[in-house]
Amino acid sequence: MVDLCGLVHRDHEDLDRVLIAMVEPHTSREALLGLLDGARLAFSAHIEAEAEVMQVFMARSPAKMGFRRYVGEITSQHRAQDEALHAIRDTTPGSTSWYFRVLELRVLVLDHASREPLMRATLAEHISLDENRQLARDYAAARMRMLAMMYPFELARKSVG
Repeated sequence: MVDLCGLVHRDHEDLDRVLIAMVEPHTSREALLGLLDGARLAFSAHIEAEAEVMQVFMARSPAKMGFRRYVGEITSQHRAQDEALHAIRDTTPGSTSWYFRVLELRVLVLDHASREPLMRATLAEHISLDENRQLARDYAAARMRMLAMMYPFELARKSVG
């Protein structure tokens, strides 16, 4: 059974692969826009699912103040990533600014992902293996729910735009 950190790690790796593809020099404008749409969906689902799961955990364990601080740091990192993603959206695909902004976002994602061992240690200190597995199930469900809610809007946006 996969734990919460395993699922989060997989998301970080997937996001990194998309960002690497977004800076490939011979990728067409249409492909870059498709990758950007995929990145937006993946980021949104990851950020919302992780926030939801952390809020559930904190509600179950309100006395864990050290963990609250950690969750606040995650939230701040996600906010910076989201702002960087919005900056990319407002940039011409394939331009120098595009590549710079994608690489800037990649640095934020890699820095954020480098804290996974701390997340694993923090969770191990505060919750049981069974609770961790429940959080993983909650995370996966929240992520799928977010993707399911966003996907029809992306299709509608593409057909109108």
